[in-house]
Amino acid sequence: MIGYALDSTATASAALTRSLDELADLLDATTDETYVWKPDGGVSGSIGAHIRHVLDHVRVIVERPMQRTVTYDRRQRDTAVEHSRQEGVSALRRTAHRLRAAMDAQHDEMLILEALVERGQPPIAVTTSLARELVFALQHTIHHQAIIAVLLHEIGVSTPTQFGYAPSTPAN
Repeated sequence: MIGYALDSTATASAALTRSLDELADLLDATTDETYVWKPDGGVSGSIGAHIRHVLDHVRVIVERPMQRTVTYDRRQRDTAVEHSRQEGVSALRRTAHRLRAAMDAQHDEMLILEALVERGQPPIAVTTSLARELVFALQHTIHHQAIIAVLLHEIGVSTPTQFGYAPSTPAN
């Protein structure tokens, strides 16, 4: 039988916070030019665009009012986070700090996720939980870490071992 964490919300929140901190640390070691560089083909967007996208998703959880409904479909684009490495690093650190503070006092709770699943159609609503949405945000962040690693490797910048790898990926 698989063992489960007793407090899934705290466990997922801590892992997500570590991923945000890891991204901020990596960006601290890069340049402004690297942060905004866009490849000619293949991967879409700059590192800054991927950071903004990650933060959009995490902020849905951290900054949600006392509502039980969350949606990831309303996002801002072309923000300062996309164009300024310092703003990206600061936003990652602020969001990680707010996540730590917000989740310290919270336990899992039931939520409603509204999501667009077809263009031109209204959103659907599904039952979810705070812990599940934290896990989603973590997996989404790891996915974008992998894309950022590809962008960095494309221009000869190395990343830490296992950066952008899912926890289920073997360490070898």
